[in-house]
Amino acid sequence: MSNLTKTVQTELLGIQTVTAGSNVKSAIFDCSTLFSGTFLVDFAAINAQATPAATEFCIQTSQKNTGNDTWVNMFTWLSSAAQAASLTVSAGGGVAATTITLTPTLGATNVYFFLKNGTLTNSEWPRKIGISGGGPFVVTVEDGFTNDQSAAVGWNVAERYKYDVDFSSVRRVRVTINNNRSAALNRDVVVRCALITADSIT
Repeated sequence: MSNLTKTVQTELLGIQTVTAGSNVKSAIFDCSTLFSGTFLVDFAAINAQATPAATEFCIQTSQKNTGNDTWVNMFTWLSSAAQAASLTVSAGGGVAATTITLTPTLGATNVYFFLKNGTLTNSEWPRKIGISGGGPFVVTVEDGFTNDQSAAVGWNVAERYKYDVDFSSVRRVRVTINNNRSAALNRDVVVRCALITADSIT
């Protein structure tokens, strides 16, 4: 039976803050010998800007092997434009813990939330699966925390995206982030972009 070899590539964009009014481009990835790729992109708003502008994400390709004059969008989407609120951690959130106590609460539509660690690379996007209490609120997450989040600052506008891209007729790809869609309403955000590729059949 044939097996499809896959690789978790080096992150195209390591976790980083994209300040209001900024544009960021990922590393260019050479996909010329690969079958396909799954892009996994994380987003969180870390500023309570009222009526904020959404952040624009693009997965791009080019018809040239080099140069930057022919990039074209394959997939484009916008983040949530909901106003973000910070969340205070008052209990829980330790390594492997599955509960964390937050004030104020998370809304019913907040599937993910963001915990901004003092060391940014230790931050996490946990998935909420339950909530209890009347303030502060105990939030149950799907998986135990990888890092200690007991002193993190929470944010309630956070999203995770997945896009599957056929590489059979493209040679290189990149991800761009436009956080400058409105001069007065941009806000600071945190992003990360990973890529898993289907490489060969053995």
